[in-house]
Amino acid sequence: HELKEKYPGIADVIRLKNKAQQPVRAVKLEFLSASVRNEILDANEISVMHLKLKVVEFFTHANVLICSNCYGIGHFRKQCPQKNESTCKTCGEKCVNLTDHQCSGVLKCVHCGGPHISNDAKCKVVKDYRVALTRNLLSKLDPANTENPRNGLIHSGIIPSARTTNGESYANMVKTMSSNANEVVLKKLDSVLTKVEEESNITRQSLEEFKQEIRNNYNETKQQVIVIEEKVKEMEKKIVEFSGRIDQAKTTLSSNDYCLLKDIIDEWHKAASLNLLELKWKQNQRKNVRHGYFSSSLNILCFNVRGLDLRWGEVCLLVKQHLSDIIVLGEVGRVDIALISAALSNHNVFYQCGENAHGGVLVMVRKDISAVRVSCSLPNIGALDLQFDQTIRLIAMYAPESKTWNWSDLTPLVTNCCMILDDFNIDIEQDGEKADRLLEWMDSCCLGPVVPDSNTSLRSDRTIDYAVTIGVDLTIQAYEGETTSDHKPLLGVLVGDKASTDEGSRTIWPVFTLMLSYIFDYWEKKWDTETYDITYERFISFLILLKTRCQQHFSLNHARPSIPPNLVKILARSRSLSFKAKRKGDIERRKEAHRLRNFARFELKNFQKEQLAKQLKERHLPGEASRLFWSKTKRHFRQVSSSLRGFLSPSGEIIKDSQIMADMAADHYEGLFETPVVMRPHPYVDAPPVQWENAAEPIPMVTYPEILNILRSRKKKTVS
Repeated sequence: HELKEKYPGIADVIRLKNKAQQPVRAVKLEFLSASVRNEILDANEISVMHLKLKVVEFFTHANVLICSNCYGIGHFRKQCPQKNESTCKTCGEKCVNLTDHQCSGVLKCVHCGGPHISNDAKCKVVKDYRVALTRNLLSKLDPANTENPRNGLIHSGIIPSARTTNGESYANMVKTMSSNANEVVLKKLDSVLTKVEEESNITRQSLEEFKQEIRNNYNETKQQVIVIEEKVKEMEKKIVEFSGRIDQAKTTLSSNDYCLLKDIIDEWHKAASLNLLELKWKQNQRKNVRHGYFSSSLNILCFNVRGLDLRWGEVCLLVKQHLSDIIVLGEVGRVDIALISAALSNHNVFYQCGENAHGGVLVMVRKDISAVRVSCSLPNIGALDLQFDQTIRLIAMYAPESKTWNWSDLTPLVTNCCMILDDFNIDIEQDGEKADRLLEWMDSCCLGPVVPDSNTSLRSDRTIDYAVTIGVDLTIQAYEGETTSDHKPLLGVLVGDKASTDEGSRTIWPVFTLMLSYIFDYWEKKWDTETYDITYERFISFLILLKTRCQQHFSLNHARPSIPPNLVKILARSRSLSFKAKRKGDIERRKEAHRLRNFARFELKNFQKEQLAKQLKERHLPGEASRLFWSKTKRHFRQVSSSLRGFLSPSGEIIKDSQIMADMAADHYEGLFETPVVMRPHPYVDAPPVQWENAAEPIPMVTYPEILNILRSRKKKTVS
């Protein structure tokens, strides 16, 4: 209203909208007088509500005339030169009667050939024609003749849809175009058509290439499908063959074994790769092994390396070759803990420094074994507690001749279940007083030596690397392979306490064999395609894991009772005395060792008799005690006793009652085991006495060392 009051020549004010029909900030003004419009355009601004707004001239695009008969540009249907035919705006085909025309429905413009209807305003040809027409009309228009009720502020004149401002039609306007303008439009149309043809050719060529690529891919896919179908047929044939084996094995395997075979085959097919399958089996293997428990044995490597920085590679090879669980290294010298931890990443490292730069001991324990370090201030002495069902004290020692401690300093570290390993630097049989002091200390601690069969020093014929134990079942042998050190490595086996184990296992070999036959083709292909060394290592690793997977774990309810610890100590002392007697030739110590051994055997027999009497007493009671008795006694029955139908009593009566038969059998074996001594004739001792000619002559007195000297002086017989 303010604008109309200030400028009476303004007819209307219209808010412009965008393509989404949303209002924008621009406003269009329509004028009744051209003078008012020119005045505002010359000022280039307008004041509204104390605000100055910028003013520009508004130009509208000309509406292009498209014939509804031939869909040509610039004329009406009445002026159409195509009199006898009509053009379909959808497909662009010409026909006499459009009502009888059957359109294909494929969009095709008659101007550019594009996929749209022929009168589409978005056609490139129509757009270019509209631009050229608008420019021509603007050059012909006279601003003085543009006064019209529909004229606006932002444009110099509104162009009506049917007529121009001076009343001329579009046909007349096109006719009055200059020849230059017509040439420009024609050139523009020619260039557009040329571009359309080029794009069409490129598109057609790309379509041909795409079709050819599709054909090639189809042929390749067809060949692959044929190959896959052949493989599927072979697999089906093998599956049928193996199903026959499975059905045959089902009759021989138990239900549990058959379920195990099925589970292993399912795991084989579900695994994405062999590595993932092996990883899964290893995880299952770790679940079956309890923390702090070993049912069979642990491998121990004991080695005086004389400088670990020079021989750590040799140590790694020995560990890998013998699968060592515990590693004891002496005289290690300078140690790079980071390097050792990286090389043996599956082991925890415990280091104890030595008295000088060349000493020190290093103990490495597998990570799944719980090991706790014991405080020890003595140099070259490292102590650990291995946490099993029974704690085992491991003492790693390097004892040079210049050591600053005595053997008695180790006594506080010794427990009832202990083992001391590595370099003692003393030969028990050859080193006189030093060996006596060591043996006396071992006797005071009830320790027994575990000595390898061959010498361990490469510089002399001496055995100075060994172990002493108490309450531990340890065996040791010297490694006879090549080594760069002057000490032979020791390979030890620590056997688990069988009495403390409550779980056993067995390998189901029929399942193992059937699974190997099932995966034979897979490994045959591996042997053909990969190198022998890599395939061999992977195959051996797979066999080990498959064997572990085919194991069945069960509880041990029939375990033999353990030997009392006091008898173990007596046997260890007897063994220590035997070493002393053998080295010194002392017959008194030999007698004492013999007496202790016989005493331990006597006590062991009494202990076994007590256990047997207890089992006989509890043989009719429900529970594990009676089951233990019958599981032992059934081994003494012959195989034909499985078809036993009755007992014949001394009176001649046949007894078939199962309870009475069991009582008679138990009474028979009870009386048999109660017999104090069973005398059996010996082929030599119980033979008739030999009559000697000098039987009446007295036997001269002789000492035990003299007998040993005579035996050593005698030469062995030679084969002539």
